[in-house]
Amino acid sequence: MRDDVPGEGRVSAATGAPEPTHALRVDWPDCRARGLCAELLPERIVLDEWGYPLVLGPVPEDELTLAREAVTACPRRALHLVRR
Repeated sequence: MRDDVPGEGRVSAATGAPEPTHALRVDWPDCRARGLCAELLPERIVLDEWGYPLVLGPVPEDELTLAREAVTACPRRALHLVRR
């Protein structure tokens, strides 16, 4: 299996389901707690009591498009999608 082809990444031995290959990272010095990322991707991002994003685990394959949109929409470019 190749890691660079969507849907052909690692597979969980326990469930047989594809394992997430991407994760979201926040560049804390650049983040200004505007909350747009949480509005666009509430499945993966919640806000703490001060409005800063908290990422809820890796990004499943079916949420990659939404994650990319949230990264692109970040006004401070503080949200990044990285390979795990």
